[in-house]
Amino acid sequence: MTDPVVVLMGAPNVGKSTLFNRLRGGRRALVHPQPGMTRDRLSRPAIIEERRVLLVDTGGVIHGSGDAMSALIRDQSHEALVEADVVVLVVDGRAGCSGTDRDLSRLIHRRGLPVIVAVNKLDTERLEIHTSEFHELGLEPVLSVSAAHGLGLQELRKQIAACLPAPLTAAREEAPELSLALIGRPNVGKSSLLNRLVNEERVIVSDQPGTTRDSIDTLLHAHQRTFRLVDTAGLRRRESAADTAESLAIAQARHALARAQIAVLVMDAQAGVTVGDLAVAGEAMDAGRAVIPVLNKWDLLTGGEDEARALLEEVDNRLSFLPYSRPLTVSALTGLRVRNLLKEALLSEEEFMAIRPTAAWNRALQSAMKERRTPLVENRPYRIRYAVQTGTGPPRVTLFVNRQTPLPPPYMRFLAGRLRLALDLTRTPIRLHLKLRQAERKRRRSADA
Repeated sequence: MTDPVVVLMGAPNVGKSTLFNRLRGGRRALVHPQPGMTRDRLSRPAIIEERRVLLVDTGGVIHGSGDAMSALIRDQSHEALVEADVVVLVVDGRAGCSGTDRDLSRLIHRRGLPVIVAVNKLDTERLEIHTSEFHELGLEPVLSVSAAHGLGLQELRKQIAACLPAPLTAAREEAPELSLALIGRPNVGKSSLLNRLVNEERVIVSDQPGTTRDSIDTLLHAHQRTFRLVDTAGLRRRESAADTAESLAIAQARHALARAQIAVLVMDAQAGVTVGDLAVAGEAMDAGRAVIPVLNKWDLLTGGEDEARALLEEVDNRLSFLPYSRPLTVSALTGLRVRNLLKEALLSEEEFMAIRPTAAWNRALQSAMKERRTPLVENRPYRIRYAVQTGTGPPRVTLFVNRQTPLPPPYMRFLAGRLRLALDLTRTPIRLHLKLRQAERKRRRSADA
């Protein structure tokens, strides 16, 4: 059974390593007044309120720094965040809320992880007033502590324990396989990515023939789950002048998506988002799959942070028609962040198979319609009475309406987007279906008679 992961994050010299040592009950992390002494992640087992956890101390992230060492520390911290079950954001209560604190709070908030803000270096009750300004980060709870003097640690331990996932039991039924389709244009690194995943996890079980011609599905165990990696290399090119590389990629994607739940859209970071990438992404959207965009060959970019930022903005803009999480930037060649893919797939599956209460769907629906009223259709009012979730994989919602005529596609897309955001379904599409309410149907039959 894997121990839950508790990650300490924060700017340099806020006291993460001192707090790390206090929580572990021993001196293992290097403590020094000079900022930036912790560079690599330091992971050690610890006991928090009788629960065994893996406690992770990360290097100090520096706001706006572009030097190579800061970038490496930032990457290490981001990787730790991907593996985290609980995050403790350590801030300096005497220095006040910094730009780095705000950057990290936004990053943690996007991940949706349980988080505790530990306002450190508050050695006296007189200084505890400094915790108030950290509420602007929008993260709760906010606790005052002094790692150096051991103050406030009992409450911090209780809050960490309260955020830990429930312990697994030996009698738990084995979860079903999670199928990932690796799709994309030729030569973007799909096979290299598959091979790297298997080598990184070192848990390959077997190779099994798939239903597409000559393709091989790879099974591997990780994160207490079995993943089926559906390869798309088995289809042979048809001998036709019109059979371009893009059309082959589309055909492969269709076959793979038919047997998978999650689509891993692999793209070449050097090429950016191409027309072929958009075509393959469209196949995933039409198939109703959750999509994880992966920018491979990230190690080959030479333009620094400006190029990376511009490329991520391009992905956001050109793939705006897909509901997806922030793209993963990886290198199948070097293994950079490849192991994050499986954890991101588990998060996508959780939303792909999510069930939300009927009341929550209807609150979100009413809010969306207040923001933008339903349009007139054929110069007549169109009313959506209520919403009911009727399926999963992806979430399917039936809207009961007063008209048989469909709503305009732009308004349906608006509703889907607002419902996804309100119900915290940002990694999966949702499918909306219109259905004439039974009372309306009876009224129409009576009128026709």
